[in-house]
Amino acid sequence: MAAVGKCSIGDTVFALGTNVLEKSEMLAHFPRAWASTQLRGTVRRKGSGRKWVVAWQLPTVTLLREHGSRSLTVSGQLQNGGLNPQNPGNLVASQLLGSPSDTDSDMSISDDDMDMPDQHDSDSESEDEAPGIPDAENPLKVNDLCWTAEPAGVTDCYRELNYNNEHSPRVMWPANMRIDPIMHRTLLDYFMVMFPDIVEDICTWTSRKLLGDALTPHEFIKFIGIMIAMTRAPQRERADYWSESTEGLFPPLAFGRRFGMGKHRFNAIMGALTLHPPEADPADKWREVRSFVNAINARRKETFNPGAVICVDESSSKWCGLGDWYGPGLPHITKCARKPWNLAMEFKDGCCAQSQVIISLEIVEGKDVRAQEFMDIGGMKKGTAMLMRLTKNWHNTGRKVVADSYFASVYSSIFLRKSGLYFTGLVKNSSTFYPKKYMQQVAMGARGDTKTFLAVKDGVQLIAHVWNDPGKVGKPRKSLVSTCGTTSAGAPALRPRKRQTEDGTWQDWMRSVPRSKLVEHYFTWAGAIDRHNRQRMDGLRIEHTLEFRRWWLRCNTSFIAVIVVDAINAYKFEHESMADADAYVLLAQEMIFNTFRGAPDTNTPVKTATGVSRQFWMAGTPTTVKRRRGQDDDSTFVEDPAMTLKHVVRPLRTLEAYKNVKNAVLNCRVCGKQAATVYCVTCGINCHHKLLALCLPGTGRDCMSLHCAT
Repeated sequence: MAAVGKCSIGDTVFALGTNVLEKSEMLAHFPRAWASTQLRGTVRRKGSGRKWVVAWQLPTVTLLREHGSRSLTVSGQLQNGGLNPQNPGNLVASQLLGSPSDTDSDMSISDDDMDMPDQHDSDSESEDEAPGIPDAENPLKVNDLCWTAEPAGVTDCYRELNYNNEHSPRVMWPANMRIDPIMHRTLLDYFMVMFPDIVEDICTWTSRKLLGDALTPHEFIKFIGIMIAMTRAPQRERADYWSESTEGLFPPLAFGRRFGMGKHRFNAIMGALTLHPPEADPADKWREVRSFVNAINARRKETFNPGAVICVDESSSKWCGLGDWYGPGLPHITKCARKPWNLAMEFKDGCCAQSQVIISLEIVEGKDVRAQEFMDIGGMKKGTAMLMRLTKNWHNTGRKVVADSYFASVYSSIFLRKSGLYFTGLVKNSSTFYPKKYMQQVAMGARGDTKTFLAVKDGVQLIAHVWNDPGKVGKPRKSLVSTCGTTSAGAPALRPRKRQTEDGTWQDWMRSVPRSKLVEHYFTWAGAIDRHNRQRMDGLRIEHTLEFRRWWLRCNTSFIAVIVVDAINAYKFEHESMADADAYVLLAQEMIFNTFRGAPDTNTPVKTATGVSRQFWMAGTPTTVKRRRGQDDDSTFVEDPAMTLKHVVRPLRTLEAYKNVKNAVLNCRVCGKQAATVYCVTCGINCHHKLLALCLPGTGRDCMSLHCAT
């Protein structure tokens, strides 16, 4: 091999460790002499431009990096083309956050790369693959990017050793929502922490369009609770929910009498509902929903910490128009025959894969919209730019992003890696620089076999991994691009099947397909948003139950449904598991009988689950007394201007100390009798570390009323 500059393939080279690795990496491998350690490496092949690909020998792994020849010190040349028989070259993706400190390293995509065609909008293959079996001497070239086969695969991963267990999903409660750790949080608490902190603003904006009384937070939350209650008992007409007629097979729902909101009031709020500020740009076609989506994204950044894996995918909101195609009104519609709703408003979203809580949303506005914004972000393509925006709040955290073929490409892998995130994606159409043709045509053995190829571009190590599934002629294999993970054997894929026996009966059996850990991790987490969509569309079914003539109401109610599912998933992840159907009913009851500002002063108990009685009271000094329209003159309710939740009472068995105590009772703090089975959450624990226990109204005593009046 002829040498170029000071290096040639097979040379043994040395470099100061801090010029090859970041400080944190050097500390991990050389804790005592990290600043002065010299690393030894072998030049493996020609890199991009005038650079060389060097395999650096570390104590536990072999690291592949690109370097300019001036930053290397050549010692000598190895035999056999530079391959060390004692080290087969099992390489790992151990790039850290930020760029290497060597002066010749190019950590930005070259201008030639920016001129490539949009890989997300074309099904054509833009690759130019060299023939032959790729190896160290004859690498597979795709648009001048060299891929080398690794028969032994990737056995170590820096991210799994250092970042995999660093992040865990959790709710970050704001200061005004924090309570004592022993207190039991309700589903309503989780809904409020997931909902944007603009409830008062929404009430102000909506009240300007209402002809009657102003909308209060209590009434707004009750309004959402009634919408959820509608999905639990679907009716043909909206008026049927308020009907009190006893004619028919089933008893009347009588929402007005039972829930305290009449049909006309509900319809008035629905017609006037405004989730965007009046000063929003009137030229913006999406102004009715854009500000609400931005508020959701801001709230997620403040109140939820996602886990180690982020899933990015798409979702949709059903819109069938008013009988003729999809008009009127919706600025852009997505048509996809393979989706459950082939006409819908599509939005891209990011999700915490472990808890299935949506953490970012972005509306799909059409091909030509925001095109200039894509060019402003380093010339990246549409799918990559959207992927960067959906994950921008968690850059430089070492998390792993999994995405489908719309986002997956070599471009996405490089840009995310430079932003401090790892990536694994399924490649289908976006095959620029990716050896898709070769990986689909290379000879493979049994179903479940894998092959691995490695490459380095702009300082980022890439893994191309193909899984022979389904392993049939004419069926495409699963091709993955990744910047992390190992290819050692993982748990097999189990798929239930049926087969007919000789006697004509059908037998259940389980097909087991071998797969690597990289494939296992991708298919474990890549379906998180799909599962969230099934909860929202097939479980909650708010798009099926409520129909609208205004497109922004349809979109906004879909986003509210996303928040409802997020609240339930966060509650289930941090507390006990429960069926989604039961969670919807429990949340609807807590919302309908909430005690936010505007709630009437009532002592009516609210049963929220079988065997559990939770009481909600609004108390304190009455500041404003009004008369309700249509009621007697002496019928009043209390309006509290300070939006606070007062005197929330729950059973003793909701506490950890009493959950296993049968018929737990304490001395009542009002009457002193040992008959108290509930305690006041709002008043908490006094200076003597005692609960404020109270008697229920069913005992015939007025302890609850006396307490709530103080």
